[in-house]
Amino acid sequence: MPNPRGRNGFNPSPPDEKLRPCIERYVSRGFTNREIAVKLREQFDHNVFSLSEALVKKKRSQWGIRSARGQAHTLESIAPAVEAIHARFPSIGCRVMKRMLLRENQISVSK
Repeated sequence: MPNPRGRNGFNPSPPDEKLRPCIERYVSRGFTNREIAVKLREQFDHNVFSLSEALVKKKRSQWGIRSARGQAHTLESIAPAVEAIHARFPSIGCRVMKRMLLRENQISVSK
């Protein structure tokens, strides 16, 4: 007799075609895996779908959506993007620069 709640007794995860754009959007805004899981529970019915921090981490790993350390950028690799932003906004601070790199170039960096 098949288990109606999934193979392991838990609810299934949402379909990838609906889940991936949401995760990409939240990662581009700088949310952590835990914060992403909370936001996803607001979007999807958590009584129907399993939405946990572990699921978000697993899906990000499968899809190659990496954080700042995972992207392994160097000063040389981000220099053109930093210079382009700095040319438009010469007196920009490091926090705003970090946000703009993430939003415009999908480059996640530490301060």
